[in-house]
Amino acid sequence: MPPAPNAATRSHTPLRDAIARHAATIAPARSHAMQPGPTARHRAAVKIGIIGGLIAGALVGAAIEGDRCGCDDPGLTGSLIGMPIGAVIGGVLAARLVR
Repeated sequence: MPPAPNAATRSHTPLRDAIARHAATIAPARSHAMQPGPTARHRAAVKIGIIGGLIAGALVGAAIEGDRCGCDDPGLTGSLIGMPIGAVIGGVLAARLVR
């Protein structure tokens, strides 16, 4: 009869015991989570790209809309639409260029 395993290291299910025995031989899978995160330079460049894109998007949006409405705030709607679009484009371009 084989010796009884230590009660402290043995679980009550054979599957858990088998996984515990072979855990050391299983290689960890490579994933994006194991790669290092963005550096401070990368984050700063993305922030600058977002702010620049926000301003550029507002200017382009206001220029595209123009003064069609004859109201007291011409270009406001165009700039509000252009700001998030420009921010996304600026952030993505900055992240690609710094990489």
